[in-house]
Amino acid sequence: MRHLSVGLLLAGLAPAALAQGVTIPLKPGPVPAPPPVGLPAQGQGQSQSRKPTNLIVNVQFGRRDLGEIGIAIAPDGSVSLPAAPFRELVRPLLNDAGLARLDTTLAGRTAVSPDDVRPSGIDLAFSQADVALAIASIDPAMRRAQDLFRPTNLEAENKINASPEPFSFLLDASLSQTYAWNGPDAGLRHPGIYFTSAARMLGLVIEGAGQFADRRPGQPQPDFAFDRNFVRLVYDKPDWYLRALAGDLTPEVRLQQNYVQMGGVGISRQRRRFDSFRSAVLQGNRQLLLQRESTVEVYRNGGLFQQIKLGPGAYDLNNLPLLAGSNDIRINVRDESGIAQSLNLQTYLDPIDLAPGDWEGGAYVGRMARRFGLSPVYDGELAFSGFVRKSFRNHPAVGLTLQGSRSVQQAGLQSQILLGPGRLDMSAAASRSRVGNGWFAGLLYDLAIDNGDRGMSLNLQATAQSRLFTGLGAPDQVNSTFVTTSATLTRIFSQKFSGQVGAFYVRNRRPAGDSYRLFADGFYQLSRKWFARFGVDYQDNGLRSRDTRNRGLGFQVGLVWRPSDSNRAEGRYDSRFREAQLNFEHAPNGYVGSIGYGGVVAHSPTRSGVQGYASYIGNRFAASASHSATGPGFGNLNDRQVSTARISTALAYAGGAFSVTRNIGDSFAIVTPHPSLGSSRVIIGQLLTDSHYRSRSGALGGAVQGNLGSYITQSVQYDVEDAPVGYDTGLGLFRVRPPYRSGYHLVVGSDSFVTAMGTVADTAGKPAAYLSGTLIDLDNPSSEPVPFFTNSIGRFAAVSLRPGGKYEIRLSSGEKLRFAVPADNKGLYDMKTITIDREQ
Repeated sequence: MRHLSVGLLLAGLAPAALAQGVTIPLKPGPVPAPPPVGLPAQGQGQSQSRKPTNLIVNVQFGRRDLGEIGIAIAPDGSVSLPAAPFRELVRPLLNDAGLARLDTTLAGRTAVSPDDVRPSGIDLAFSQADVALAIASIDPAMRRAQDLFRPTNLEAENKINASPEPFSFLLDASLSQTYAWNGPDAGLRHPGIYFTSAARMLGLVIEGAGQFADRRPGQPQPDFAFDRNFVRLVYDKPDWYLRALAGDLTPEVRLQQNYVQMGGVGISRQRRRFDSFRSAVLQGNRQLLLQRESTVEVYRNGGLFQQIKLGPGAYDLNNLPLLAGSNDIRINVRDESGIAQSLNLQTYLDPIDLAPGDWEGGAYVGRMARRFGLSPVYDGELAFSGFVRKSFRNHPAVGLTLQGSRSVQQAGLQSQILLGPGRLDMSAAASRSRVGNGWFAGLLYDLAIDNGDRGMSLNLQATAQSRLFTGLGAPDQVNSTFVTTSATLTRIFSQKFSGQVGAFYVRNRRPAGDSYRLFADGFYQLSRKWFARFGVDYQDNGLRSRDTRNRGLGFQVGLVWRPSDSNRAEGRYDSRFREAQLNFEHAPNGYVGSIGYGGVVAHSPTRSGVQGYASYIGNRFAASASHSATGPGFGNLNDRQVSTARISTALAYAGGAFSVTRNIGDSFAIVTPHPSLGSSRVIIGQLLTDSHYRSRSGALGGAVQGNLGSYITQSVQYDVEDAPVGYDTGLGLFRVRPPYRSGYHLVVGSDSFVTAMGTVADTAGKPAAYLSGTLIDLDNPSSEPVPFFTNSIGRFAAVSLRPGGKYEIRLSSGEKLRFAVPADNKGLYDMKTITIDREQ
C-alpha cells in the first residue's frame, strides 16, 4: 500500500449502494473550549472529550516544504511534536555545529514544543492560515550554506521510482524494398534487411548491428549476403564515469587523429556521458554569509545577472553560470539598515567541455581493419589510439593525443589561452611514417558576446601541415593542402534579423591552384509564418577549367513558409549552379496513427526531378514509401523512376514481459496492466486524450516507450483506458534513469486498487468535520499506518485498499472502527454515512 493520506475529497463521484451506515459509540466527556488556534472545533458544536487534536501538517521554511510531521494541539492551543522526526526534517538545513546544538536541546525528549526548540536557534511556530509548522528563522551560524544558483527542484527531478530489470533484450529490424521502373537495372531488386540488437545482463551489455543486403546495388550480378557492422561488449561504471569495451571498436578521436576501425579492447572516461546536463559553473568554494536580511545583486561582466532578497545565513555561489572566457563577478550586498558591501571574484570558464579540475581520456588497442562498408576483417597492424584532456581550476586546459602502429606514429598537444570573453586554442602534432616525417600546427580564436537577443560571435582559424603529415589509417597519405585560413563573424541584430559574413583561403601545393571564397548570408523573419534567406558569394576553387561554376560571383535566395511546427515549405534558387528547388513537408507528430508526407521539385540546366514520400506511425511498426522520377526536363521524366517501401518493427523483452513495438533507440520500458485491470489497456505518451498516445498495450504485449536515453532522469507517463470507476491507477508516471541499453518492466495497478469514500456524521445527521486518526491494514500489521481525516463537511476517502481486505480506523480520541472491503469490489467502495453516536 502506498503511503497516501486518507481524507481526500473526491467530488463528482456518484455514490453506489455498496455499504450501510455504521454507528460508532463513543465514551462520554465534557465539551471542550473552542481551539484557540483557529481550527473548527471537532464535531462542529458537538460535545467532545478534552483530548488533543492530532494533525498531519507540513513543515515549511520560506517557500520550501521540508516534509510532513504529526502534531498534537491541546485544548489550550499549545502544540507538541515528536522530537526525532523533527530533527530529520531540519537536518538538511543545519551545519555540523547547528546539528550538535539541536541534539543538545532535544536530548532526553520524545516530544517538544516550539518553545522547547527555540534555544537551539530555530524559531518555530504553528501557522493557522497554512495549517503548517513554519520555521520563521534559523540562527545564521547554524545554517548549512544554501546554494543560490542550483535548481531548487534538482533533487526532486532526479528522484526515481522504478529500477531496470537484471536482464533485458531488444531486436530492431527493418525491411527495405526497391523497384526500378526503367533503366539498366529495371525490375524488383533484392530486399535489404537491417538488424540492431542488444542484451543487458547484470550490468554487461552485448550489442551489435548487421544487414542482409545486396553488396553491389544496381549491378547486373547482385551479391546478396550478410554483413556484420559491429558486435561488442560494453560495461559502464557510472560512479567513476568509465566505459570499457571489447570487440568491434570505433575509437573516439581528438585533434588531428585519424578515424580507424579496430578489433580489440578500449576504455574511456567522460563525465558528459553520464552527466549530460552539467552546466559551466563557478567553482572554488565561494560562499556568502549574511548576518541579517539583505538584498543581494549579482553582476556578471558588468551586467546585472540576478537580484535576490535573502534572509540571514550562508549561501553557496559555486553554481553561478559562467560565460566562456574571463568572468568578472561582483556581489553587492545591502542589508535592511542600508549598509552596503561589495565582493569581487575573478574567474574564467575554459570551454573545453570539462568541469574545472576534471579530466577525460580514452585508450584503445587492437588490430585495424583494412576494408570499410562490409564485415570488418582485422588483418591490419596492431595499433593504439588514445587521448587525455585535463582542465585546471586556475590554468588553461591541456590535451595530449597519441596514435601509433608499426608503420605510423602520431602525437599531438593542445592548450588554450583565455582572452577576455574569448579563447585562443593552440594545437600542434607530429607524425612519423614509412614515407617520412610530418608536422601540423593550428590556431583558433573564438569570441562570443551574449547580450540577450542581440549577440555576436567571431571565429578565426589558421592551420598548416607538411606534405607528409599523416596518421593511422592512411600511412602513405600525401597532403596537397599546405595552409587553410578562415574568418567568420555572426551577428544577431534583433529577434527578426541575423547575418553572417566570412572568408576562406586555402594554399594548395602545386599543381593545384589556391582557392578562396568570400560570402555574406542573411536571415529575416517577415512575419510569424514567413522567413527569407539570402546570400552572395565570390569564389575561385583553383581548378583550371572553363566551368564558370568554379569561380565568379553568385547569389542565393530562399523563401520559407512555416505555418505550424509540423508543416514547412521552402523555395530557393542558387545562381552559381542555376538550380531551383521547391519542397514541402508535413512531419508526423510522433503519436500512433500520425502520417507524414512531402515532396520535392528540382530543376537545373541539365537535370530535373520530382520526388514524393509518405510515412505512417503505427502502434507496433512504422512504414514509409517514396517515389522519384528524373529526366533532362520536366517534359521528360522517364529516364529514371524508382519506388521504395520500408517497414520497421522491434521486439523487446524485460522482466518477463515481451512486446512488439516500433524501433528502439537506447533503452526502453514495457508498461503492462495489472491482472486486476482485466481487459483494460495501458497507453503511454504525452497526450492521453483524444486518442493521442505513443503506444498501447494489447495482444502483442505491453505498451513500450522506446526513446529513453541512458543516464538521464526522465518520465514514462501512462494512463488506463476504461479503468473501473474508483480504480487507483497510481501517480500516472514512472521516473527512471536508465543505464545503457537497459529495459524496464513497469506494471500499472496492483492488488490494492480500491478507493473507499463516505461521510462521517453524528446521530442528528450533522457532519463530523476535521476528525483525525489513522487507517490500519489488519492483514499486514507491519505496514505503516496511513493518516485519516475528514474535511469541513465530514467527507473522507481512502485509496489503495484491497478487495477482501480488513481495515481499522483509529480516531485520535481513541475510538476504533473496523470494516472490510467486499471481495468482489471493482474499484469504488461507497461506505455512505458512518454515524458516530456521542453520548452526552
